[in-house]
Amino acid sequence: MKGVVIQALLAVLGLVAAYLVWTEKDIEGAVEGGVTILTCGTRDLQRVTLSGQNVVTALYREDGVWWAEERQVPRKVAGEGSADQATPDVAGGVSAEGAEGNVGEEAGELSEVPSEAPVSNPAETDTAETDTAEMDAVETNTVETTKAATTIEAPPPNNFVVNESADTYLDRFRRLQALRGLGKLSEEQLAALGFDGPELVFEVECKSVKRSFRVGGSTFGTGDRYLKDLRSQEIFLVDAEVIKGVESAKFRLMQREMHRFELSEVEKVVVSALGQQRTLLHRDRLKPELESWVDVDAPDRRNELYANWLDRVGKLRAQSYLGPGIQPEQDVKDATGSQESVVQIRYLDKRENVIGELELVRVPGEQVTYFARSDTTQRWVKVLRSVAQQIADDVPTIMGDAGGSSAAKTPSTTP
Repeated sequence: MKGVVIQALLAVLGLVAAYLVWTEKDIEGAVEGGVTILTCGTRDLQRVTLSGQNVVTALYREDGVWWAEERQVPRKVAGEGSADQATPDVAGGVSAEGAEGNVGEEAGELSEVPSEAPVSNPAETDTAETDTAEMDAVETNTVETTKAATTIEAPPPNNFVVNESADTYLDRFRRLQALRGLGKLSEEQLAALGFDGPELVFEVECKSVKRSFRVGGSTFGTGDRYLKDLRSQEIFLVDAEVIKGVESAKFRLMQREMHRFELSEVEKVVVSALGQQRTLLHRDRLKPELESWVDVDAPDRRNELYANWLDRVGKLRAQSYLGPGIQPEQDVKDATGSQESVVQIRYLDKRENVIGELELVRVPGEQVTYFARSDTTQRWVKVLRSVAQQIADDVPTIMGDAGGSSAAKTPSTTP
């Protein structure tokens, strides 16, 4: 029994060693570590794009602010029997699987696909005589199975402001380095590194210069990716995050918080709602154990109501961004009326400068839907209803408790 175990361990070790040799075998011209692919100053970087067959994701600068865009590619659906997406099967019929053209190295470069599918010649059938009716049926069927392809329009692109994590990601392009430079490889070697799969193109725009790379497969374990420079044809192995950063932008880089500052930086807030306005003062804001929010007209009367409510406002998070110029009521299909303002808040620093603004609105419908807009999001965003509802429920108390008495109703905690 002991001998069997030893033999099994030796076999496993042999497989591991063979795998390591296969994945790390020497390639002529390979350079280990610290290979600089490109350099681009922080102010010069304009756009980073990942273009796939179905989705194009980009990070781009607009008026000094970095945004992300996720755009689906329009799909072409062939008519019944069209050769664009259908291939003849071995029986002379049409298979359900579509035929794909060869993929060019440049993004969007596709070779042409024949517009007509092969059709069997009736004269070459085993039947010596075919009557006119049968011939008409064959011609009719041929016409019906070559309908023109139609294009399914893609939904509007999803644009959103990126968060501070994007700063770390974009900073790597000041000097984008490869883990390994592999030089130019043969077609067989390229296929082994995953370059024979679906086309995926990675582009970096720096001022007026654009560098384009074909994305290959990933390494085992770390997930690092192979890139092929479409200009020099050289192959590089880069850190997995180079591709993941833009590929997962919707989940990792979306700016969900309404502001980027901390409440400790805020000296005052001006709250406007229900036709009234109230100014709250942040006392001892730099001393966490002593800080409190008070009415500016009654600075000696501490009231936890204000702190609890402002803390809840700070928990608002964007679920999705509306398109440019789109109003909240346009985003709610079952809306039964126009948007209604819930509250507006201005945040001021110790010099009375406005460092942030926030507006919360609701749209009546089968269920009330809440939206917010701030100086950070720049556009309307849909927010979680449970949090927004609590904020809205307590607005009358915040605006009506003019004396700041300890008997004021505390904010609701029910979702």
